[in-house]
Amino acid sequence: MKIYTILIYVVAITALIFFIFYFISLYQKSNAIPFRSIKQSNTISIRPDMSQKEINKILATNKKVKFLNGIYNIDAEIGLKPSSNQVIVFDSKAEIRSIPNDKEDYEIIKLNNIKNTTISGGKIIGERYSHKGTTGEWGMGISLNDCSNIKIKDMIIRDCWGDGIYLGASECGYNKNIEITNCTIDNNRRQGISVISAVNLTIDSTKIMNINGTAPSAGIDFEPNYSTQKLKKNVVKNLYTYNTEGAGILIATENVPYVDITIINHKHDGGERAQYGLCVNFADIKQKGSITDINPVYINTNDNPVQFNNENSNAAPVYIKNLSTTEKVK
Repeated sequence: MKIYTILIYVVAITALIFFIFYFISLYQKSNAIPFRSIKQSNTISIRPDMSQKEINKILATNKKVKFLNGIYNIDAEIGLKPSSNQVIVFDSKAEIRSIPNDKEDYEIIKLNNIKNTTISGGKIIGERYSHKGTTGEWGMGISLNDCSNIKIKDMIIRDCWGDGIYLGASECGYNKNIEITNCTIDNNRRQGISVISAVNLTIDSTKIMNINGTAPSAGIDFEPNYSTQKLKKNVVKNLYTYNTEGAGILIATENVPYVDITIINHKHDGGERAQYGLCVNFADIKQKGSITDINPVYINTNDNPVQFNNENSNAAPVYIKNLSTTEKVK
């Protein structure tokens, strides 16, 4: 009997040990972080104490990047250079600042032939008040050239020597599928946004203010450099422009054979400068397409909410629907 009793005790203890280890294993599995989750959240952090060379190396080799809070002093002649297929997030107090220079042109963030990239958050601050030169007008906050599938959102861009955002291109090139959303662009010297060549561009819920310093000083300027460039399926909606030295929106498409621009719910307050909400320089060549301005609200424009220059029958027609203004229309 003693032997059987001992065996029963051994079996019971063995079973107890087995169940203890079994339940420990279950607990560890239930609280473990899946490998896939770790891989998906592999975001590389960039710190203010890193050199510009280190930052650009990270931007060249990583798909998810986060700029931590702090001030980043950047040589805009070199710029920051995002890559394709990338997500860049700025913390709410992350500031990219251009150090003073004497260059006629620069890009604080430059995207050349980049695809499938998103940039969001933070501030970009130019050096217009500490600029060492007196010539040029092409110091850009963000510059896109021949890019596609780019999203820029929730950013503040101010005090640039030239434009807040510049959508440029090669002579026969264009930017495609570009979204600019919920940005604030303030006190840049030449433009808020320049659109040189773009297909399927959407600018949504953006504020552009206090553009001043050198012509045209518009909130948004649609103005191709070459007849081979494109302005097709360009949509501006829920835009607010204020106190611009030039027009809230300027459309100067004299040299392109086709133009397709739709503006929806644009509110413009001329402020102290009292400039028009919309200005169109008509083409002097045979031009197809149309320009449509739907539900605009234009106030404080010195009785000139809309300005047409060089009207002629060859240009694409302009349709203004449901204009709201307290002023006389000349």
